[in-house]
Amino acid sequence: MKLGMGLRFRWASRFYREGERLLQSPSEWKRLMGEGQKILRGEGQGPLGQGARKLRLLLYMLEDARSGRYPYLPKKTLLALAGGLAYVLSPIDLIPDFLPGLGLLDDAILLGWLWRSCEADLLMYRQWLEREVERYRDLEEG
Repeated sequence: MKLGMGLRFRWASRFYREGERLLQSPSEWKRLMGEGQKILRGEGQGPLGQGARKLRLLLYMLEDARSGRYPYLPKKTLLALAGGLAYVLSPIDLIPDFLPGLGLLDDAILLGWLWRSCEADLLMYRQWLEREVERYRDLEEG
């Protein structure tokens, strides 16, 4: 099966499993989305603060895909993104975050990979979202 956003790394299967676990647990999903929202409000730590606009769009895309409002995101992509985001937001890392200079390295690398991997999906989602907003605007004016 070909992945829509280039998630072809063997180790990505870990993110698929974590993403599947998150999709099955509404409380864990809510916790993940809450952690993302903290970062967007400037309450979180780590490299995510720099990409707040992209993160916001990514969180919206994940939530819309999970709820079924946005059916165009492949399930494997949803699982990998959710699992990868959970890893970045988790205090338990391959390299502990408290190590100066190195602690955020694995998070930054993974975050860069997530951004590059989902760039096309985010663009398609943004276009879909703009069409939806325009559609609702037309309904209100009509």
